[in-house]
Amino acid sequence: MSLFSRSWIAKTVCYTFELMLRLVGILWGILLLGGCKMVPSWLSEAPLIGIQVTDDKGRKLYLPTAPKRVALATPEAFPLWEKAGLAERVVAGCYGTGENTRIFFLRCDDSLSLTEALYRAQIDWVWVTHLSQISTFPESKVYVYHPTSPEAWLRHFRLLGEVYDSKAILHIADSLMQVLQFHKNQIQDARRFRVAVLSPELPGGVLTQSHPLVPLIEQAGGTVIYKAADNRPVALLPPDSLIQALPEVIILPENAQEAVNDLIRICPEVYNSPAVQYKRIFTVPEAMIRIPYADPLQTLYTLLYILHPEIAKASPNP
Repeated sequence: MSLFSRSWIAKTVCYTFELMLRLVGILWGILLLGGCKMVPSWLSEAPLIGIQVTDDKGRKLYLPTAPKRVALATPEAFPLWEKAGLAERVVAGCYGTGENTRIFFLRCDDSLSLTEALYRAQIDWVWVTHLSQISTFPESKVYVYHPTSPEAWLRHFRLLGEVYDSKAILHIADSLMQVLQFHKNQIQDARRFRVAVLSPELPGGVLTQSHPLVPLIEQAGGTVIYKAADNRPVALLPPDSLIQALPEVIILPENAQEAVNDLIRICPEVYNSPAVQYKRIFTVPEAMIRIPYADPLQTLYTLLYILHPEIAKASPNP
């Protein structure tokens, strides 16, 4: 065999071996791809870090990191952040919110001014009562805060623990929820007292049926008395007579104790009511009547202590 023939055979063998290696690699890749599952479409779109939250409007928002600069365009939200020990994150708020902290105040009644101030302050997260408060601010940074029960307030409290990765806040929220559920079960079998809440700032001086304090009083074991068209107090459930509707408990703000005398002048029968005769007249902070959901847990346990001290001997607090 000539030298040329040997060289040609060697090149052919090498080329055939290289081709076989390529084919084996291609087949191996096909087997690997065939054995893998398809990646879900949502996974490719999902962020790798951050947290998803749901506000009181039912909107789902994504926070890539824990917000460092927070604005509260609702006065009711500041006590929640304060109880959670996160007040230093709040750099702006409505007038009357957090007077003891170093924040600048927002014009929450003016949508354009509010939006402009939020942009200038480079806010990461803003809490509002309703979306119409802000005109053009990115909705991804807007959180609607409007709790309607102590349970909802505690869910927001727990949310702050999740956002800022605080095990202490999470533990406190879970513990308070258990205590709240325990007391709610106890109050179901307790006696219900007729309650009249008086304040010069209320329409007619007495609670209206739509006032946010009404469900908290009912949850604490009371039947609310509100102002009727004839200027006499009438229970929410129509009584058999006016005498049955007379209050067993009267609650009024600390700075308006003369409201009881005003009610007696309007309705002299109140003088013979169990509340007056047995001196079951209690005062609470004015803000507790005006904005009860600033701290609904404190409001609920204050009412529960007034109506059923045997159940709530102390008021739990974060």
